[in-house]
Amino acid sequence: TFVALSRVGVHRWGLPLWLVAPVVWTGLDWLRNHLMTGFGMGSLAHTQVKYPAIIQIADLFGEYGVTFLIMLVASCLTNFTPDSEPWRPRPRFWQLLPSTIALAATIFYGSWSTAVPIAKPQAGVRIALIQGNTLADWKNDPEKQNSRKSSPNICNFRKTQSRSHSATMDERSIW
Repeated sequence: TFVALSRVGVHRWGLPLWLVAPVVWTGLDWLRNHLMTGFGMGSLAHTQVKYPAIIQIADLFGEYGVTFLIMLVASCLTNFTPDSEPWRPRPRFWQLLPSTIALAATIFYGSWSTAVPIAKPQAGVRIALIQGNTLADWKNDPEKQNSRKSSPNICNFRKTQSRSHSATMDERSIW
């Protein structure tokens, strides 16, 4: 699908590969994540986890911005590599310009945003989150909630947990 859509963009519409490839890949990634499974597993952006300066653009553009950047760099490098086909024009350095600008801006922003110290959080309300490991169908069944089989029963367990956290100075408990 990626190759077919990219060929249409490049050969039929005459758009440059450095623009078509990132748009098509990112669009297909979005479709896969939202229409197919709902899970964004295996995204190109996930490969950059070891490079904090690069993934900082995710706070501006999200995961898809990082994916777009990776494909932009890859497609510019692909355009620049010499081909053995004589009909294809020789690569020129200006073909690396879009990826060079985008990558330099990304690294600059990433270095700047990781260098800014994180503000120390101010003291506020402490909240304890109480989550029991109970079956979902037990929640609305009073018989199950108070039975001895659900050891300890749901309500008593949460009350006990709430009391123990209120003793440690938590101001609120959420069940």
